[in-house]
Amino acid sequence: MRRLILAMVALVASIELQAQDIILLRSAEEINGKVVEISSDELKYRRADMKDGPIYTIKVSSVFSVTYANGTVESF
Repeated sequence: MRRLILAMVALVASIELQAQDIILLRSAEEINGKVVEISSDELKYRRADMKDGPIYTIKVSSVFSVTYANGTVESF
């Protein structure tokens, strides 16, 4: 029973950790969050630690790549 509970906790934790996107900037800074929208000029995202927080905007020209939660990588 104890192993089952530990396995369930590990599963939930791994799903939570993978449910985010990684935004890699040209300055080599990584931002963990969730991409909301990408236009030709701007990328809008929410920070991973504030999922219901404000939407942040950065210029696409400062973004090197985005690795989505499903493993897809998009380079700019």
